[in-house]
Amino acid sequence: MAIVTTDDKYYKNIAKAIRDLSGENAAYTPEEMPAAMDKVYEKGYAQGYHSGYGEGHTEGMEDGEMVYRQRFWDQYQAEGARTDYNFAFAGPGWNEETFWPQYDIVVEKGYQMFAYSGFSGSLKARLEACNVQMIFGDNQLLMNLFGLAANITELGVIDLSAVTPSSSHTHIFNQCTALKTIEKLIVPAGQPVWTAWFSNCSALENLQIEGIISSTGMDLSGCPKLTRESILSVLNALGNKNGLSGTWKLTLGATNLAKLTESDKAIATGKGWTLA
Repeated sequence: MAIVTTDDKYYKNIAKAIRDLSGENAAYTPEEMPAAMDKVYEKGYAQGYHSGYGEGHTEGMEDGEMVYRQRFWDQYQAEGARTDYNFAFAGPGWNEETFWPQYDIVVEKGYQMFAYSGFSGSLKARLEACNVQMIFGDNQLLMNLFGLAANITELGVIDLSAVTPSSSHTHIFNQCTALKTIEKLIVPAGQPVWTAWFSNCSALENLQIEGIISSTGMDLSGCPKLTRESILSVLNALGNKNGLSGTWKLTLGATNLAKLTESDKAIATGKGWTLA
């Protein structure tokens, strides 16, 4: 049998290691060290088990939620074939937790699509996070499309250029009281009325218009926070009405009018429009 010599410093080092791992502040004799080491092992095993179980459980729950979400949206959006979105996201049940579309939202019917929606924040950011677009086809009725959605703060590009002009397209952004930005609104060519499109959009600051505004009037007085650049975008989009009969009025309200220079106002008046 080999003779093994020992040294107190080795025992001290082992005891220190046990204390570091166990979190205890005990002194150990050589005879007590094996049992103390077993406790360290058992503690480490338990921690590892619970940590691993917790992580695995969380990962499994997240995977299950993803599968459930995908199956729900497969059905709700008919795997991308749905085009009738009348009332589709209306009501408080649609919010940041529930609105996760998995397919492009191709809208051929959009009556009150987001009316009274509970979604809060940037709809633009959510669609980007889902990697989907909102595409508007030939709609006959878009009344209150986003209207009455009081918590949406931002919209991306709203391209209505393919929409058939109709006097039924009213109140599009009506009562969107938290809406601050519409990145771009591409208007339907020949849209005859703009009744209450921007009624009480009291937080709206940023609005870019693309296309020609050809109706007899538009009212932006309910948007007193519009930037001068946004108002200029509207003025530049006004159709030329010189030589046409009728009254063509853009109602901006005193607060917005005060942001414009005389040269700015001439953009509208030079095309036959009256500013109010």
